[in-house]
Amino acid sequence: MKKLRLLVCGILFLGIGVGKGQYTVLHNFNDTNGATPMYGPLLLSGNVLYGMTWLGGATNVGVVFSIHIDGSGFKDLLEFNNIDGRLPTGALIISGKKLFGMTAGGGPNGNVFTIDTNGGNYKNILNVSVARGFDPFGTLALSGNKLFGMTSIGGLYNDGNIFAVDTDGSAAKDLFDFNNSDGGGPHGAVTIYKNKLYGMAGSGGAKNKGVIFSLDSNGNNYKVLLNFNDTNGASPAGSLTLSGKKLYGMTKGGGVNAWGLIFSIDTNGLNYHDLFDFNLTNGAGPYGSLTITDSMLFGMSWYGAGHGSGNIFSIDTNGNYFSDLYDFNSATGWQPTGDITKLGNVLYGMTNTGGTYGKGVVFRFKDTSMTTSIHQLSSSCMRIYVYPNPSSGIFTLSLSNPSDIAGVQTRVEVYNVLGEKVQTSSLPSPLGEGASFTYTLNISSEPNGVYFYKVVAADGTILNTGKMVVEK
Repeated sequence: MKKLRLLVCGILFLGIGVGKGQYTVLHNFNDTNGATPMYGPLLLSGNVLYGMTWLGGATNVGVVFSIHIDGSGFKDLLEFNNIDGRLPTGALIISGKKLFGMTAGGGPNGNVFTIDTNGGNYKNILNVSVARGFDPFGTLALSGNKLFGMTSIGGLYNDGNIFAVDTDGSAAKDLFDFNNSDGGGPHGAVTIYKNKLYGMAGSGGAKNKGVIFSLDSNGNNYKVLLNFNDTNGASPAGSLTLSGKKLYGMTKGGGVNAWGLIFSIDTNGLNYHDLFDFNLTNGAGPYGSLTITDSMLFGMSWYGAGHGSGNIFSIDTNGNYFSDLYDFNSATGWQPTGDITKLGNVLYGMTNTGGTYGKGVVFRFKDTSMTTSIHQLSSSCMRIYVYPNPSSGIFTLSLSNPSDIAGVQTRVEVYNVLGEKVQTSSLPSPLGEGASFTYTLNISSEPNGVYFYKVVAADGTILNTGKMVVEK
């Protein structure tokens, strides 16, 4: 019998809801200064953000730019011209005062380049075809003086590859060639941990829905950690985010509602968990990666949510407390295909389209939900065990009550993935100090799927929350 143990102490967050914040457009792309940023987050260095756009500039094949975090000082650092590269994707990375990035075309099949942070000394350091790949659609990763990247096609089997090159452009090496059965068509970046590379391929694998993989940094010991199969996700288009020995990521398809999901998996490939399923109402089809701060994950979905144009969201690393922070719209930017860059409680990012000229925007979002949706409790905790989980719809809640909420009237509320309340039940009242008891929660009349419960005090304080799965 599987038990889910939840322990919530100190500061408790509210459950599913819509967050509050201040959204500001810092810059509207207009073709001349760039257009349609693709797949990449903004790079933050000091008080300056660096980024790239897929199109725009003098020859309409992309630009490199910088902008201050307050929206001032926008600078067009480089306009690609087909010869030195075209169609840049992903994010820039920084080493000292040098930026490194990739283009999907030019040179002639994509390249790795470097440029100073002031826009000088542009250099194409590698035509990726030298390393047997073509058309990279992602971001480089840096370890020491070694850059690692992936291509979406090419390699020995034309399913893309993983390559390495020194920061001076020397020692280019094809580390691994995808062959569809073990993955293909990767986007995003590899994540480096203890001489291992971790990443995702958007197609291929046992079910042709993509894979999660690991590889030694020298190119040995490639291993498929997980085959996506629709049920557990499909077609990832971003990178993995590492915290401790756990990796977090998203898929743009698959899951309970077929609109994509958020997951976690250990670096050894064990303990895969579907943390949250998008359902169109709360977002759908994320083309990007997650940003982690402490135990909270931040990300964006490409479409769905309030205006059908995607959203900014947060969720904790256990898959609870999902909050729709902001819904994009055509006037202020929509359909983001990248990641969140976070500084304190301020989030920065780009949208692929929308804004004044319909070419995308650079935005800032100040997250005020941390101060408007938090209840303070003492260091004591309410302990809840939920079992069996999954079940046919009948769950047992085993509760242990701390002294700081002794005598408090409480109830348990159950919500479906649409945020609709499907049941409310009163718990024994008043709860005594140190009381422990079990309570049977019956939602067997509800259809299969994921449900969320909240233990709520009479004044509305959230005492605990968690997730249950009905499988009949």
